[in-house]
Amino acid sequence: MTTLSKLPLDDVYSALKEKILNLMCSNLHRCLKRNSLNVLPKEGAALEKKKFIPLDLFILTVQKVLTDQGK
Repeated sequence: MTTLSKLPLDDVYSALKEKILNLMCSNLHRCLKRNSLNVLPKEGAALEKKKFIPLDLFILTVQKVLTDQGK
């Protein structure tokens, strides 16, 4: 059985901020949007078709990319 979270972005941000010190709310929102996790699925058949990851298995990869100017 999978779990679908209905937590607001601010709550998710607060929980992850302790673990990821340089996390910003806008970065988190872009990450969730890129992975189609920013909207709740519609009730019914859409829930059956989509595969959900339980919250305890949520993996967030943080990468730092430097440009030629060092930014």
